[in-house]
Amino acid sequence: DNVVADALSRRPDLETTGPLVLNQLAIDTTNADDSTSLNVMIRSLYPADPDCANILEALPSSSSTFEYRLNETGLILRKDNRILIPNDSNLKTKILQICHDDKTAGHVGTAKTIDLVTRRFYWKNLHRDVKEYVTSCVKCQMNKPSNQSQLGLLNPIPTPEQRWHTVTLDLIT
Repeated sequence: DNVVADALSRRPDLETTGPLVLNQLAIDTTNADDSTSLNVMIRSLYPADPDCANILEALPSSSSTFEYRLNETGLILRKDNRILIPNDSNLKTKILQICHDDKTAGHVGTAKTIDLVTRRFYWKNLHRDVKEYVTSCVKCQMNKPSNQSQLGLLNPIPTPEQRWHTVTLDLIT
């Protein structure tokens, strides 16, 4: 009938439920699988990071006004349901690769990559790390067009009329 679909007319077999999957890594904060390598990596690095270890110690005795909470899979979540990432450069690089280099991400610029990362994750200096990663991306540097004006035509130097009429010096330092 070409009308707007309502809840009763949607096919239940076409519903997409479950974690968001990018590059075969589930990064859902609510019902993540224990078998996903990213979640296992995050949980295994919590004790090594002093800030995360302090948060884990304070969580059982904390009140409901505490900024962090522990979900059922063992990940530390902020109040805005973003996963707290421990201070590990390999883990951060892996997350940035998922959100920037993946085919579904499309090598977007700094602002959009920050948006993609901050939807699910949080760590200190996140904006700085994303900016450094995107500006150092080789594919982005090769494929982005130059925003400088085009060079003009070459102007040849006129030929001198006699010897020693014009003396030039080319300094290369």
